[in-house]
Amino acid sequence: MTIHPNLENYLRAIWQIQGKGQVVRVKDMARTLGLKNGTVVSGLKTLAQKGLVVHEHYGHVDLTSQGKLAALQLTHRHEVLYDFLAGLLHIPPEVAEPDACAMEHYISPEGLHRLIHFIEYLRENVDLGQVHAFLKDKVDPPAEPLSGLAAGEFAVVVQTGGDRGLQRRLLDLGLVGGTEIFVEGTAPLGDPMEIVRAGIHLTLRRKEAQAVLVRKREVHSLAEVGPGLFHVVYLKGEKAFLRDVEKLGLMPGQVVEVLSADPGSPIHARLAGGPTILSIDLARRIYVQPYHDKG
Repeated sequence: MTIHPNLENYLRAIWQIQGKGQVVRVKDMARTLGLKNGTVVSGLKTLAQKGLVVHEHYGHVDLTSQGKLAALQLTHRHEVLYDFLAGLLHIPPEVAEPDACAMEHYISPEGLHRLIHFIEYLRENVDLGQVHAFLKDKVDPPAEPLSGLAAGEFAVVVQTGGDRGLQRRLLDLGLVGGTEIFVEGTAPLGDPMEIVRAGIHLTLRRKEAQAVLVRKREVHSLAEVGPGLFHVVYLKGEKAFLRDVEKLGLMPGQVVEVLSADPGSPIHARLAGGPTILSIDLARRIYVQPYHDKG
């Protein structure tokens, strides 16, 4: 039987409340689901018509035999997905819980079956400590001073320090947490440093750059990557170049799919406007990161 994901949440909420040894009332479900009483009553009517719940007007809510089976299956799917996200991928519980809730409604029985065996295989054959260490280094690498980055590196600001005057200066430059920056170049001794934020070129003294903590993200020019999906993160060029790529739709934040990339040959790609061919010279000045690394 197919029911709307929202109504599947109703079944799991009833199952959870009953699992605590409590009688299920509309107000209990409304509190659990974060909905109004009237919305819950309307949903229960639909579930009752499908033979999944029993609910008399102003009475308690109970699951039918068919409803209990559906709720048990939903709960099992949720537990498997939460275990995979929080236990294996080390996603924080406050993120893993809503992610599992969203995924449980759409994963197929075949997908769930394979995921269960995949989890079993990992736990029996793989050092999960190494997996977790790899994920932490890949997804959440340690922060470091901006002054330590080299030309051509891309990073995201974590936080800024220094005295009030310096913090005010950095704030005026737009260097706040979450800001993406590209290191355009540095002087031989690292002072000053030229960076680009949102297309704006900025110059920082070494002392200022040391007060900015960043996390590096790996980026490459479009001429260096193979087939796949990528996010455009930076365009290196003058105004004429920027106008040309803007016409193609290759602005920071846009997604580009590289269809084929042979060394020294033009890049065959697909943009929002459809397939296109990019010259090597153009591709060398377009910096991208893998689609799955965007975050």
